[in-house]
Amino acid sequence: MKGEQDDSFVISGSLVQGVLEGNDPAQMVNEIDRSVIQKIASGLSIGFVPEKEREGEVCFMNSEEVRPEFKVSFAPADIFNYIIAVLQSPDLRAPLQDKLQIPYPKDATGFWELVKKGERLRGEQRCKK
Repeated sequence: MKGEQDDSFVISGSLVQGVLEGNDPAQMVNEIDRSVIQKIASGLSIGFVPEKEREGEVCFMNSEEVRPEFKVSFAPADIFNYIIAVLQSPDLRAPLQDKLQIPYPKDATGFWELVKKGERLRGEQRCKK
């Protein structure tokens, strides 16, 4: 979405709500301005892939066992998991509004920690339904 600042970007609350309700992040990521995704990728020095590859027998790049500093890409689900975790932080916790200001990740380790937390929160949300 347009209107991002240097240290944060704006995203629609209804977009986040859609992901929380079970909509496919790979389809919903098209609603995020490409410049936001590019800035996250360049800031973390990792690439963006439109769809997360399943963990295979040979390549472990998307395995939970890979330390954050060795991950080479992120996917739509990772972006939304990051956003969901950020929204749950005590200083940002608020009802979903039409436009949400989300800080850009500062480093890869912090990004992946929040991705994991957001993934857990999304899982808990699905279990409640």
